[in-house]
Amino acid sequence: MDQSYYSGIGEMASGILHNIRNLLTPMVGQIANIKDKVKEVSLNNLEQAIAELNSDSLEEEREKSLKKYLSLAISRLSKVNQDMDERLVVISGQATHIEDVLSQQDKFSYFRRVLEPLNISIIIEDAIKLMPQRLRSAVDIKIEAGLVRLPSVSAERIVLVQIVTNLLNNASESVLRKGLKKGNIWINGTSETAGEVQKVHITIRDDGEGIDRDNQKKIFNRGYSTKTPKSSGIGLHWCSNALSAMKADLYVESDGVGNGSSFHVLMPAIINF
Repeated sequence: MDQSYYSGIGEMASGILHNIRNLLTPMVGQIANIKDKVKEVSLNNLEQAIAELNSDSLEEEREKSLKKYLSLAISRLSKVNQDMDERLVVISGQATHIEDVLSQQDKFSYFRRVLEPLNISIIIEDAIKLMPQRLRSAVDIKIEAGLVRLPSVSAERIVLVQIVTNLLNNASESVLRKGLKKGNIWINGTSETAGEVQKVHITIRDDGEGIDRDNQKKIFNRGYSTKTPKSSGIGLHWCSNALSAMKADLYVESDGVGNGSSFHVLMPAIINF
């Protein structure tokens, strides 16, 4: 029992760290972009121009030239400032999501998980925002228009956002490994009835490297990964377990290597909510 308990704690911690690492990656990218923007602005040149304008002996043509330069420089500074402000808003949102992940985990350590009605299209929008820029720019994400008309699903918001983010990141990485200049991810959904249970069926399909038949059976196992170099193999294993805890299912389909793959998420629907 002790071994089982500590194994579970270790697995839970590994899943949390994996998700936080995925959230930190785009934050680091945004910070690097801000640093690059700051480097573009030469404050020394601005200071020299202002000092020259304040000097007593300045020719009229030189004065006009310096004023024009300052006008252009201030306009450029304004654009850089706006861009940095927008990026800081994104970073703030990503930091808040990390805080939510840790807060939710702390709460779940003591209480039963609380499910809530969620709009799947909003969850997908939030997940896309959390993708690292390198992965986001590698694909065109095409979302089926009918997704907004699907019933709400019963799930934990923070957990579900992280699951969708993991699936999108994996799809984009698969595209990069295939060597495509620009890949595609298609997201669509349907409402289905399984026995007496109404479910929302979400499919995330990519045109990446695909998965061979043998790996499809092992891909959700703890520690298993098809990535090179090998990753921890925690992501899909955690996604599968987290969905199972919410009475949902996750499975994969692929026609083999080179033919892309489709990940299917089936979640309990809330009718007439």
